[in-house]
Amino acid sequence: MKKELIKTIMLTFLVALSLFFTWVIWTIPSSYDQFQNSAYQEGKKISDQTKDIHEVVQPYQILFHKNNEHYGALDRNDIKKVWNEIYKWQILETKDISNQFSEEHFLNFINGEDGKSKVSLLFYNELPIETFRSIFNWKADELSPMRYDRIIIPSVKENNNQRVQKLYFVSYSKRKVVETKVNDNDAILFINDILNDNDRYQRYFAFNLNEKDKLFLPENDVKMQEVNYYVGEIGGETLKQALFNNPKNVKRDISTSTNKNTYTDGTRVLNIFPRQQLVRYVNPTILDVVQPELGVIIKQSVDYVESHGGWTNDYILFNFEENYQEREVVNFQLSYNSYPVLDAFDSEKSFGQTAITLRWGRNEVASYDRPLYQLKTSANTQERIMPSGHSVVKLIKKNEEIAVSNIKNIMLGYELVKSVSEESSVKLVPTWYVHFKDGSIKKIGEAQEKSGGELNGLE
Repeated sequence: MKKELIKTIMLTFLVALSLFFTWVIWTIPSSYDQFQNSAYQEGKKISDQTKDIHEVVQPYQILFHKNNEHYGALDRNDIKKVWNEIYKWQILETKDISNQFSEEHFLNFINGEDGKSKVSLLFYNELPIETFRSIFNWKADELSPMRYDRIIIPSVKENNNQRVQKLYFVSYSKRKVVETKVNDNDAILFINDILNDNDRYQRYFAFNLNEKDKLFLPENDVKMQEVNYYVGEIGGETLKQALFNNPKNVKRDISTSTNKNTYTDGTRVLNIFPRQQLVRYVNPTILDVVQPELGVIIKQSVDYVESHGGWTNDYILFNFEENYQEREVVNFQLSYNSYPVLDAFDSEKSFGQTAITLRWGRNEVASYDRPLYQLKTSANTQERIMPSGHSVVKLIKKNEEIAVSNIKNIMLGYELVKSVSEESSVKLVPTWYVHFKDGSIKKIGEAQEKSGGELNGLE
């Protein structure tokens, strides 16, 4: 009897033990998943600043054409006023009307040389339709994938019986024009009002790069602000908490020989280079070559930076590279008043990284570069008078090293210069730049303190 009792007790114990292990197998993975998700959700953000896609993807220039005369908005608040209004419009009745334009008609239409009043919004690059659909309330499933680098909005005469505001999305390189209609009763009034208010805008002139291509530059000198900023460093622990899914598993290594701090979870690596003011986050397991739509990549890039509070200052979509070393690359440039901010070309004046750059693999970020600092508070500002577009053109034509046909854009921006006296401060210096078709950028001269000053040269 005792043997049978012992067998019964042992069997009962083994069954109970088996049930216990079965319960563990089913419940522990679920708990682990919850732990992983909890660790990710509790990651701290770098900053509390948030950006909608229309704040990151902006026109760099807004022109007003009226009676074959051209005006431009140099006050960035004027550009924001226009952009913040039109992106809210609902777009309807999309139609490709490219075949209605001869070459001459097309050029006169986009350059405001057809005698008609219109507003033109110009972007740094040709952007895919999906990006514009992310910004506007626009359903255009019937359109094939296209890219546009400008939006043209003609005025509607008060006595026009149709009273419909139209927007034209234009690809300059492909000579494509897509006509849309706006479902907004106030749109006509808004466009007419800003076109009638041309006294607040500066007169522009056309600079011909060749027989067909032209840029519009300000006739007169331009007032801008030179700004001194105090900067704050983004701490390594903050970056670790923001970028790693499970910060508790991340280890730190400091290398004095290479002047960098390294954080790693065994797979992903976060390198911090204080001298270059550079943060580089790499996931070496992302090896797949990816060919998604560019619009998807741009939206993913905005969402990624947004997800961990990476908009520590204002940034604008500046350029992108497709299939660069088998990667899709998106570049957001630091900006001030919507003007791009570039690091000093002179190494002695250089402060460091001024762009957020993302390289993508299969729906995941393969590498992520960004500034280690953020501009905190402005110490003081000083007005600078920048030379007119005519002065810039004169200098460019004198320089034998510049082929005008290779110029993509001539633009105003800021040069980021480190302070000589204070390590924790920088200076934003207004600067003219030439942007070439191969992506390179050169600085033209220095900011002038008095009107009419001549530019000093190309750097």
